Amino acid sequence: MFVGRSWVNGYGWEYYADLWSYSLEGDSWSRFSTSNGPSAREGATMAFSEIYDQLFLYGGVSTDIDPSLWTLSLAVGHWKQIHDGVYDAPLPRWCASGIFDEKTASVMAFGGRRQSSGSYELSSDWWHIELHGDLLCEGGKEPDAAGCADCPVGKYRSPGNATCNQCPANTDTDQPGSTECLPQLGPFVQDLSTPVLTVVRDNSSGYIRVALKAEALPQRFVGVEQESEPWYAVDMAPNSTNLQSNTTCTPKWHQNLNDGQQVVTADLLFSDFEDVCALSTNNSGDEVSLDGYVGVFLMLHRAETVSPSVLASFILPIQMKFTREAVARYDQFVATSQHQIASQTFNVGAFHSSVAFFDKDYTTPYDPAIYITGDVAFVEHRLIDTDTFKMRIVHAWVSGSRDSNYTDLSQNLTATMERRQSREGRARFFFEVKEQTCRQCYVHVLSRVEEDGRRLDVSAPAHAMEVAGFILQPGSEASDLLWPEGLPFVAVGVPFVVFLIWWWLGPKRDVLTGGSWCTCGISPFLCWECLDALSDVIELVLADAADDISFANDNGWIAWLLFASTTLSVTSFCLELVWLMCRSFCRSSEKDEQTPGCCVSMLKPFHLAFEDGMQIILYTWATVSKAEAEQPFQVALAGIFLSAVFFFQKVAE
Repeated sequence: MFVGRSWVNGYGWEYYADLWSYSLEGDSWSRFSTSNGPSAREGATMAFSEIYDQLFLYGGVSTDIDPSLWTLSLAVGHWKQIHDGVYDAPLPRWCASGIFDEKTASVMAFGGRRQSSGSYELSSDWWHIELHGDLLCEGGKEPDAAGCADCPVGKYRSPGNATCNQCPANTDTDQPGSTECLPQLGPFVQDLSTPVLTVVRDNSSGYIRVALKAEALPQRFVGVEQESEPWYAVDMAPNSTNLQSNTTCTPKWHQNLNDGQQVVTADLLFSDFEDVCALSTNNSGDEVSLDGYVGVFLMLHRAETVSPSVLASFILPIQMKFTREAVARYDQFVATSQHQIASQTFNVGAFHSSVAFFDKDYTTPYDPAIYITGDVAFVEHRLIDTDTFKMRIVHAWVSGSRDSNYTDLSQNLTATMERRQSREGRARFFFEVKEQTCRQCYVHVLSRVEEDGRRLDVSAPAHAMEVAGFILQPGSEASDLLWPEGLPFVAVGVPFVVFLIWWWLGPKRDVLTGGSWCTCGISPFLCWECLDALSDVIELVLADAADDISFANDNGWIAWLLFASTTLSVTSFCLELVWLMCRSFCRSSEKDEQTPGCCVSMLKPFHLAFEDGMQIILYTWATVSKAEAEQPFQVALAGIFLSAVFFFQKVAE
């Protein structure tokens, strides 16, 4: 019984799709386990065939009326739809009466309820459908008077065929009830066609794919006890006499079915042809040729033998030619492309590498790498997964794009970069970061890669290329100094002339005025000098911190001369202080006790010229240059004022 529906309080009608059977002897119901059955419904028509041991189900209703016809094999418990009820079928209905006619192998249905013009009506028509053997019997069987019988040896019936058919030539069955014929071992081997060999280079991965298309193999042969399916074993060797069915090359090959053919493929590196699947290498002109043979063996492991047997074998010649730019000579890498950089052609291999920025000791990586103009960037190009190759950086450049196109060049580093001593598997260099047109910049590195003189191609070195980005932040831009080439002569020459004139006028002034240089004593001058030295130090520190004395084109002359002048100021003050403490040793005579000695007489004009005079010139020069560049110059302007105050005060003293 294919049960129908029941009322569930609060939910409405619930439909079921389970099958139950009732035992008259045991007076009990039991659920029948089935698979792939029809949808839940009620009012389905059912019929049973005792001969074919099959149950038939037609029609029924749930939310819609279902017109399909189903059959259930009670032996295996599997449902199968044999008619969808759409074409050449009665109107959909439920609650019809049905029987199975054993003589005509037909399902018959009478009456039932059907839908008509929006309402339901009773029907009184008869319908029947004749069923063929493929619908009544499982594969390997055919209908007879007693039901379904096994196909005899030598015949088979696959699903979809009405009766058992004779096996084709050179095939047979070894037991009744077969659904297919198996090939006979001898004729199959005798008629086996020669495999077709193809070779394809995969530039994206660096592998060379060697493929064989051979005849598809059956799972087993008729009358042969075997422990596994037959398979193809493949080997490669420089000479045909060295081919074997089980070598180190054999596991490299993989098999699958494709369009009815057995496809056997191996993805090999160039180095595999040197040892694993060895071939002979011949260099001729601009070509490198790999020559040898491929052996294809049909293998079968019989149950009565210990090792597999070779049923058939084929020997195919193989020759692969490569240009010198494409041939691989490494253990793991193959040339994949060529790159044009600055009118030079480089052969680039499929190396896995990285570029990173470090501190100057190459211990701390910078991520992200952020620089300003004038910084020094320390770069390392490293091979990944290997450290057995030697590396040497041959070309490096900066651009605003990740694309390693030399036409996007912003700065060529090749001639200016400083190379560091490199280790195995890595190469290092550093360069000064210059102002670029890009804020997000990229450094591109091309390195030469070698191992014991072996190269990617025969005539030229191999290369690895990588790119890494860094951020260029705007720093404080230094302005230009006006007339920088005249700075050393003016800054030193003018104070020197002032010193000579003042030194020469000293005695003349004594004659004209009738007194000495220091009629008021040395102490007031020394007090002013103490304040001046302290002021010079503070002014220099503040001016340097405010960038008032930093220029892009003076090579540091302004800052250096101001530092030298300040140093002279402090030094001369210290000398005068020492002189004051030992004044008795510097007197010219008892009578001229107030007159300074020669050393002090020289220090006074030295103060005025090379300290205050030079500082007035330098701070004025810096102020005018900053004003011309429209940059701040307040500290330098204060330096002019203070230097002038001390200059005229010392003259007055």
